[in-house]
Amino acid sequence: MTEDLIISVLTILGGIAALQGGTIWMVRIMIDRGQRQTQQALDKHLTDSREHDRAQDQRIEAVEQQISQLHRDLPETYMRRDDYVQSFSRIEQKIDAIWEYMRNHLMKPRGD
Repeated sequence: MTEDLIISVLTILGGIAALQGGTIWMVRIMIDRGQRQTQQALDKHLTDSREHDRAQDQRIEAVEQQISQLHRDLPETYMRRDDYVQSFSRIEQKIDAIWEYMRNHLMKPRGD
């Protein structure tokens, strides 16, 4: 009977050891799967982030090109206020010179 008891105890201990091994194996598989899923999610996030960065760089480059084009076009398209005042001042000087000429030469009495 003692031998049967020893065999029964050893069988139970072997079963417990097998259950523990199976449990550890399952936990390890679950951990590995979780790590793979986490790594895949991180890789996807990194890829999305790089694509977003590329798109952002393209938008920045487009804006820089537009600003550069505007910088080239501004002198041809728009007149600065100072330039306008200066050109208007020249026109006024010419009108004043014409008026002075008319007053001095054309409006003189003819008897002189």
